[in-house]
Amino acid sequence: MILFVRDVPKNLSRKELKRAVQEALKPRIRLPFRDVPTVTKAQFLLIHDRDTGGTERHGLVMVQSGRKDEAALGKFRRVRLKDRVCTVRPYVKRKGEQEPQFDTPQKSLNRQTGDRRRPNLEAEIEHKPFIQG
Repeated sequence: MILFVRDVPKNLSRKELKRAVQEALKPRIRLPFRDVPTVTKAQFLLIHDRDTGGTERHGLVMVQSGRKDEAALGKFRRVRLKDRVCTVRPYVKRKGEQEPQFDTPQKSLNRQTGDRRRPNLEAEIEHKPFIQG
C-alpha cells in the first residue's frame, strides 16, 4: 500500500519521513499476534504549477502490511513532521494513471476529460538519491 503525505516540510529528508511514518504506525498497545506494518520506501513527489511558478512537495511512502492491516492504514490520518502536522491518506491511482514508480524519475501530464485537478500541473519524483534503511 502506498500512503500519500500532503505538504511535507522542504527541509525534511527521506530518512526522516520514513522514520516518522514508521513511528506513527506503531500501535499504542502491542498485541503478540499482530504484525506492525513496515515502511519499506519513501520519496517525494514534486508538483509544479506552470501558471504560478509554485512547487508543492508531498511524500509517497510504501508500507508493507498484511491484509488485516489495510483497514488500519486506511484510518491513519496524520503524522507530525518537523513541528508540522501533515495529512496522510492512501494513495489513489487515478483512471489512466500509472502507479508511482519508486527508484525511477517520472514526469506526468496525464489528464482525463472532466478532470477537476488544477490545469497546467506537472508532477515528478524528486531526483535525489534513494535512501533505504
